[in-house]
Amino acid sequence: MVDHERNGLLVPVGDIDALVDAMRRLIEDPDLRLRLGRAAREDHARAYDIRGYAARLVKLWREVATNRKWSPSESQGIARYRGLEGTVQTAPKA
Repeated sequence: MVDHERNGLLVPVGDIDALVDAMRRLIEDPDLRLRLGRAAREDHARAYDIRGYAARLVKLWREVATNRKWSPSESQGIARYRGLEGTVQTAPKA
């Protein structure tokens, strides 16, 4: 997720002038490019590195396996809390 001024620059959809301004800032400010790039790489590694992801997923599975039965909404909430959005699927209603 892009966080404006922390790991990227956001511009309004269709606002060509804002896009040009953002691109100009990146072209003219090497420190800004480095800062945004570093933060984006760190965010990506933290959220999507397979080792960290797998460890969080295994931890979640162990919690679910050793605890009470979780409702579908609780399972989704746990996944969200653990940073595993989209990995917990609920069975379709019969």
